Amino acid sequence: MVKADAYGHGIKQVSKAAQDLVDGFGVATAETGAELRGYTNKPIMVTAFYEDECDLVAEYRLTPLLSTSKDAYAMTTAAHRLPYPIPVHIKINSGMNRLGVSSSKELFRIAEIVYNGGLKLQGLGTHYYSVDRKVLDLQTKKFLELCYLYKSRDRKLMLHASSSTSVETDKKLNFDMVRVGLLGYGYSLKNPNLLPAMTVKTKIRQINNLKKGEVCGYSGLYAAEKDVKIGIISGGYYDGIPINRKSAVYINGSIAPVIGRTMMDLTAVNLDGVEAKQGDDVYLLSDRFDANKVAKIEGTIPYEILTRYRVRTNGKKTYEQTGSESGD
Repeated sequence: MVKADAYGHGIKQVSKAAQDLVDGFGVATAETGAELRGYTNKPIMVTAFYEDECDLVAEYRLTPLLSTSKDAYAMTTAAHRLPYPIPVHIKINSGMNRLGVSSSKELFRIAEIVYNGGLKLQGLGTHYYSVDRKVLDLQTKKFLELCYLYKSRDRKLMLHASSSTSVETDKKLNFDMVRVGLLGYGYSLKNPNLLPAMTVKTKIRQINNLKKGEVCGYSGLYAAEKDVKIGIISGGYYDGIPINRKSAVYINGSIAPVIGRTMMDLTAVNLDGVEAKQGDDVYLLSDRFDANKVAKIEGTIPYEILTRYRVRTNGKKTYEQTGSESGD
């Protein structure tokens, strides 16, 4: 899965690096799929397809995951303009109640449109909302019950349900295809040997020594409770550092809390007890300070952490990578 700019890692770099490791790619929108087509000739599934994306799907040879009959009807219009059938998958709602058909009647209706509308049904998919054993069993039971008739008629039909967490939980749920997300970027529930693929770092621009009672930043939200050393680092809320939320960075082996209100292009951190000087590297993400640790500090999930950063060099957004790093 390379949606959301490959989970913040850079879709161009990731798709090229993974080219020989995967059978295809998954994105959320056809617009992203159109961009990705410039980097790969492999199948590209649009997992949150909407009816107004039909022209892009047809032009860039994408594979939509259909959730409604209306989506399917729209795709048939685009398919009639082409000399070959457009491959599609159908999404089954097995319990997450997000997208997809929920009954055999709905599935029959959308499948009938596919079979008679110049489309080629390649697969049926669902999505687990939890890896709790009872949830997995219930969702799998519903999914397979709805799939049975179609899979028995076409053994080549691909069934897919597992994403990263369920891939590691039960291999029997992998079926014919898996949609690997966070796991592909080095985040595993069970394999401690995996390392995060991305490092995001910046620099200390200036170090200030505050006297007790002095403030830092807009509105004076941070006031020193004692004499303290602080660092001003490049990067602010434009770059993905959160505003008005507890956060921290990693400097020379120590965690330095963010203080005051994060600014648009700059952030202040507390260097009390941290060995640091102007120009030192500051890690927003690294193998020692990964998205799981940052998410725990901030009270959120690693997906949000990974996808929020914008990387700038000399005022330009870049996605250059050297080893495991993602620019400065």
